[in-house]
Amino acid sequence: MTPTMVEEYRILYEGNVVESDKSFGKLMEYLDNTGLSENTIVIVTADHGESLGEHRIFDHNHVYYGIVHVPLIFHMPDNRHEVVEYPVMSVDIMPTVLDAVGLDTSGDMRGKSLFSIGVDELQYSGYENLKTLKRGRYKLIISNESKEMLFDVAADPDETTNIIAPHQKEAGELRGLYEGIESSKNDCRQDYLALLRSIGYAQ
Repeated sequence: MTPTMVEEYRILYEGNVVESDKSFGKLMEYLDNTGLSENTIVIVTADHGESLGEHRIFDHNHVYYGIVHVPLIFHMPDNRHEVVEYPVMSVDIMPTVLDAVGLDTSGDMRGKSLFSIGVDELQYSGYENLKTLKRGRYKLIISNESKEMLFDVAADPDETTNIIAPHQKEAGELRGLYEGIESSKNDCRQDYLALLRSIGYAQ
């Protein structure tokens, strides 16, 4: 893409953001005018970001920060205000809502309430053949082709330098966590399949 095409691409994307912002503003205005905002939790988030030329990508088919780092905003009826300074995950939304309305969150959930989550929680996400895990300052990207990249996102938030060669220990620790998560997911799939078979929905 030429520089002019890239700039046009960015302008179109920013235009979509502005239109979304206006539409959301109308929704919030309606909630305020009808009094519904007094007992409504409003959650703003996204399923992915968009790469606008970073890493030579013009879509959202990867797990770089510009794509998996999305906004997450809770507007509470009591107008409590707190900024969570560390990354969390989309799976934390449901337990946070349950916690906010006083329901039990001690069941078998993959996420955690943002009212109780710790600072050094593991972040995990994936897209097709790509998976990424982050803990602390290090983020590991794993592909199905057995290719790996490690980034120090504290020092290199744009993920420009793959440091896996001199940081095998850190990469190995994250790789072990990844394997544990995948094993747990496979166990859940088998349990779910067994349940479907028991009620006649699968063979």
